[in-house]
Amino acid sequence: MLLVWRPRHIRRLLSGAVARPFLAKNHLPSRSGVLMGELRRRLRAYYGNRAPFPHEIGFVLGYPIEDVDGFMSNGGQGARACGRWKVYGDVDEALRRFKELELEELRIKRLYSEGTPLRGLLRMATA
Repeated sequence: MLLVWRPRHIRRLLSGAVARPFLAKNHLPSRSGVLMGELRRRLRAYYGNRAPFPHEIGFVLGYPIEDVDGFMSNGGQGARACGRWKVYGDVDEALRRFKELELEELRIKRLYSEGTPLRGLLRMATA
């Protein structure tokens, strides 16, 4: 797994009103660098067969908090819709985002197959 993030994006996520209760509930720090370090630690524990998968990582991947929290609270059961993630909140918005992500993935795959190196793709993401 390769996890690349934009500090500005993480800081923006952390500034949201619903972020603090979610972070507290999941014993996560509220400073961006510390948060990403903790998620890295949790991923390493998972890949080292020492812990379950840290589904709370969905928060920094941009999944809606209500969907991440709903998945974690319900063990993945009872979702209202399913696509790139399981939806427990706004289905219409999630379906729109699924389509948007699908189109972006196709664009990135095309660029990569045409020879754009990974470094170039990552630079595009920060523009």
